[in-house]
Amino acid sequence: MGKEIEKVLEAFAKKVNADAKLNLSSKNSSGRLSSSLKSRGGSVENSIAFIMQDYGPWVDQGRDGTEKRQRNKSSIFWTGGNRGDEPPVDAIAKWTKQKGIQPDNGQSIESLAYVISKSIAEKGIKGSMFFTKAWNKHYPKLAEDIYDAYLEEYEVDIEGVFDELDNLKNIKIT
Repeated sequence: MGKEIEKVLEAFAKKVNADAKLNLSSKNSSGRLSSSLKSRGGSVENSIAFIMQDYGPWVDQGRDGTEKRQRNKSSIFWTGGNRGDEPPVDAIAKWTKQKGIQPDNGQSIESLAYVISKSIAEKGIKGSMFFTKAWNKHYPKLAEDIYDAYLEEYEVDIEGVFDELDNLKNIKIT
């Protein structure tokens, strides 16, 4: 991969991650998802990979419930899964503790988390589109930036060829 294209991809990733973090600021209970947003060059030439917590796509896309469809089909993620799948109770219990949500009537946090998990399975959760919005904001300009980077690299290579041709003119064969 050329250096100019690498710079373009890195700049794109930084912009997307920065905006995704801003979009998450109101929905970020523990900060884990926001702090997990990273990127790196992929193994395929001229590629970049975005990395985040495993649950990030569901926060972006949402999830359908058995009674109500919530998933945002315009999300760049496709999480699959069946309607009505329950999120893990232990993750919900941890979330309730972080949010300071207390159970009523002597109920345990685990039983409250179970009830919340069942409710999510039925009603779903609307996605925040935190990453998709950031992606859609910066992606349209990416092709143009890559094109410009290719032109810049190509121009440098052509100049080198012409320099070599000029040097050949000074060579005399006797």
